[in-house]
Amino acid sequence: MKLTGLAKEFIASAPLVSPFAIDATVGNGHDTVFLAELVGPDGHVHAFDNQAIAVNASEQYLAELGWADRATIHLLSHADMLGVLPKDCAENIGACMFNLGYLPGSDHLHTTQTKSTLCAMEICSDLLCTGGRMSILCYPGHTAGGEETVAVMKWYKTLDPKRFEILEPVSHQSALDNQNTASPVLLCLTRW
Repeated sequence: MKLTGLAKEFIASAPLVSPFAIDATVGNGHDTVFLAELVGPDGHVHAFDNQAIAVNASEQYLAELGWADRATIHLLSHADMLGVLPKDCAENIGACMFNLGYLPGSDHLHTTQTKSTLCAMEICSDLLCTGGRMSILCYPGHTAGGEETVAVMKWYKTLDPKRFEILEPVSHQSALDNQNTASPVLLCLTRW
């Protein structure tokens, strides 16, 4: 199974403890749609991306499914999410997903940035409610991704085990990866 599938499996493997979720990196909208399905008609997903192409594609994807009212997609860096999240999201997020790197099929020079990613992960970990889950998928196979993965792993290892259940990182070579690049890494945590 691909790591993207394992991330979704981790998020969905326990009952959703809150009707609110965050997709911190919209990309092509797959995680946004997954979370919109998970929260159902009474929940809401807040999703973030700083590329208009990602936001537009994801809004269209949700509209085609009839789920446009289940998500708000913000054309905004994930590091700035606190400025737009409703107050009822504070310590009330049941699921949060990060899929780092670059938007598939777009300019590979436009990637998530270490500084904003670390800021957003810190924010999201604080927003999780008890039992809330977060997945972080890192791609160290390109220069910016390698630097970001090192910083994310360092952050992950410093999380307080009294606040979070921290699972061992998962990594394996993708069937599509036939180059000598580092394998993606999946990190998963649950708020106690």
